[in-house]
Amino acid sequence: MRILKTPNEFFDMMDQMGDNKFVSIGYVTSANLDMPKVKRVNPLTNRMKSYDDYTVFGNDDNIGALVKITSYNMRYRTRSSVSKQYGEYKKSLDDIRTSYGLEPTNTKTDTYSGKQQFGAQGIDLYKGQKEDLAGHAYYPQNTYGARIKSVVYAVNDNGNIVKELTKDQILPYLKAKGETSGVSALRKMGAEEEKIQEYIQKVAELHMNYRAFEANSILWIAATINGEKIVYINERLNRAVNDININPQDFIAIAKERYQKDLAQLQESHILRMTDKDFYRMINESVKRVLSESGIEIDPENKLKFTATKKRTGKSTEELTHSKNPLTRKRAVFAKMAKRGWKPLKK
Repeated sequence: MRILKTPNEFFDMMDQMGDNKFVSIGYVTSANLDMPKVKRVNPLTNRMKSYDDYTVFGNDDNIGALVKITSYNMRYRTRSSVSKQYGEYKKSLDDIRTSYGLEPTNTKTDTYSGKQQFGAQGIDLYKGQKEDLAGHAYYPQNTYGARIKSVVYAVNDNGNIVKELTKDQILPYLKAKGETSGVSALRKMGAEEEKIQEYIQKVAELHMNYRAFEANSILWIAATINGEKIVYINERLNRAVNDININPQDFIAIAKERYQKDLAQLQESHILRMTDKDFYRMINESVKRVLSESGIEIDPENKLKFTATKKRTGKSTEELTHSKNPLTRKRAVFAKMAKRGWKPLKK
């Protein structure tokens, strides 16, 4: 197992290896639940202030905050790939919005990286600058198709974990998901529900759900590359929730357990909500790799022979798959499989 010291080292290594390697990212945030409120005196201002009422989870634990650890198990995309993908997504999204009478999205550039340089979460904003700002670097990923699992922990005023909350406990306090700006705009325009659902479906088919992971909040990153586990654990986790600095040691212990389970699941499943196109592309790449490593080469003359057969007979590849000549049939099927990226032929 190789232990890396910084998230930047991990992302740099993954960028060199290219797209589609399976990776697990653990991320720490506030639970952000819609909790009932209670008023009490703020010791800093000596004034009354509304606080989340955590006594609904029990009175004996002195809960000061709720912290969420979310694991993203997904296929890695290089940062340049995400940037390019975002540019394509933005253009397609603007085309969809325009077709429904909506204004284009309000961004200043066409790439994810470029867009973020104008915002507070600039990916490259802090690179090469002050060391104390290194934790504010952001790492973009398209989390569409990822397996996402969140666990909420209650911590006390000292930042120590007191217990894990169950789904049934937090379910009553989950916030309703807000509508996108496009959907809200269509509703204001008086669009019919069928039209709104059609718009939602078209946007969903763009397969983009980008997320910028902040270095300070990354708890772990792990991947298995060529049989070797590559792991980064944030041993300097610096995260405040409800003005409470969480105890990093409690969360590091969770990270060491969680990333191993995630890697095991990734290794067992191999395919993670993979589209047919990606699946057959992976098969095609595997076939090419096997042929290359085995030293097997397709004789160029055989390609020319099948081409000559097509010209001589005037028949298509599909028609020649039904030829009475077994050799011609074999060549036609091979040509058809190769053109389809080795996707199985329909029976």
